[in-house]
Amino acid sequence: MGEADEVIISSLNEYKKGSYGDLETGFLIKEEFFEFKRYYFFDKKMSVMLPDKFEDLPELLVKLKYPSEQRPKIIKSNKEGGINFTFNYLEEVSIPEEEVKYITDAMKNGIKNINPAVVLGEEDIIDVDKTKLSWFEFQSHAFDGVLYNIMYCIPIQGKMMHGVFNCLIQEKDAWKPVVMQVIGSIMDETKVE
Repeated sequence: MGEADEVIISSLNEYKKGSYGDLETGFLIKEEFFEFKRYYFFDKKMSVMLPDKFEDLPELLVKLKYPSEQRPKIIKSNKEGGINFTFNYLEEVSIPEEEVKYITDAMKNGIKNINPAVVLGEEDIIDVDKTKLSWFEFQSHAFDGVLYNIMYCIPIQGKMMHGVFNCLIQEKDAWKPVVMQVIGSIMDETKVE
């Protein structure tokens, strides 16, 4: 086998690990094609683009993966239950846009206090639908292995909406670019004219 053949094989193997595409045309993620559609949540106060193959996580898995009674209200998952997008809308918590970073810093500190073994990673504030969204990533342990998580918050109608994406750590590289586009697709539907 020549050097050119090795380069081609290496490129094909990398292709099998990554993700390619966008939310409008769909993503090829580790050789599986995902189309995306806009979902409306919380009495149509917010919307977000999610894989159309994702469904509500079955109740049995919800209680296993999220044993706390403060589990997310909405959990969309792949059919195996290992890749999840969760959403919570807290109408009782007002959040000015300029405080999103303060809120995610408090979330990080809370997670770290509860579980000092958590590994924190990248963080940022991005503009989403003309509103600030603050996010951070972390690794944690669960019954099914090491999880990769992205947690974020954004004001929707002045109230706090926070979400989490999680998957097994070995899925991180394929899913992170997708998740960043997903959270970038969040819309406050109360602002839409």
